[in-house]
Amino acid sequence: KKEYIKVLIHIDDNEMFIVDRIYREINEENIIKIDENTYQFTLYYSNLFDSIPYVRSYFGRILKLESDNKQVLTKLERDLFSTISLYEDGE
Repeated sequence: KKEYIKVLIHIDDNEMFIVDRIYREINEENIIKIDENTYQFTLYYSNLFDSIPYVRSYFGRILKLESDNKQVLTKLERDLFSTISLYEDGE
């Protein structure tokens, strides 16, 4: 059984190369253009933990994550807070 993770991201006008990357790397039927700067893509994996490095590459652009695997969401949340703490000098 495949699990899913939906990733809603914001892309700035000067970062449209990221949209090109998404369309190159993800099946087009799994991508939804919400508006000019907002996209949602859905990834399907047998082991959703395999998607974590890919999803992490969008940190800073992610607006919302949704998944049927709560452990993966918890892991990504911890990774995000860990990354934020590195850049905030402990604030």
